[in-house]
Amino acid sequence: FTSTKKLKKDIQSYTPEDIKKLLSLDLKKFKYKRSRREIHDSFNREWMHGYLVEDLAELGFEEPVTYDENGEPNGINYGLMSMLVLELVKVQQAEIESLKEEVLRLKDSK
Repeated sequence: FTSTKKLKKDIQSYTPEDIKKLLSLDLKKFKYKRSRREIHDSFNREWMHGYLVEDLAELGFEEPVTYDENGEPNGINYGLMSMLVLELVKVQQAEIESLKEEVLRLKDSK
């Protein structure tokens, strides 16, 4: 993919709805079933770590969800997940800055 605006149109700012719901996403530790065991072998790991696409979809985050040929959720685009996480960090940073200002205001009012 390319990131240059020269090749894009209809560019708009986008803010995911209720981005803090991402904090409810539970990291899982798992093993693939025998039919997908080659994934473990390719990473040379006994355990895998990640999120469940069903959990992500249930929280309302469709952006990173990928679908199979039957239209069923079957994967997560972790590149898009990192963008959502960055948006969450921005929201949290704005809250931190606001709280800092409030603390300073309270100190000054004493």
